[in-house]
Amino acid sequence: MIKIVDTNNQSNTPEAIDSLIDQLIIAAGLENLPEDEKQDFRDNMNIQINRRIGSIIVENLNEEGLAAYEKLLTDSLVPDPEELNQLLETYLPDYPAKVKAGLDEFLQEVAASFNK
Repeated sequence: MIKIVDTNNQSNTPEAIDSLIDQLIIAAGLENLPEDEKQDFRDNMNIQINRRIGSIIVENLNEEGLAAYEKLLTDSLVPDPEELNQLLETYLPDYPAKVKAGLDEFLQEVAASFNK
């Protein structure tokens, strides 16, 4: 079972996401894949994890927070991390716990797909 172990509540940082992907590679037994295939897997998982984080945000924001989030994304497809964190602290103070729970669920789904 793969679980996010994050004592700093920073499960959405690039480093934390890379660590999750490393855990998935090991749990799925993909360590011996050729490097190009492993990189393709990493790239795909990075996209999937970031989509999941975006979904978690959208599902949990109220109307005012959602409007602020949409404006932030309208200004740039990749929002400034400080602005995003400020928005989340304002409109979704339990964001770290929600992301952790959502990513734990995602990781279990991915792990289960490898066990079929």
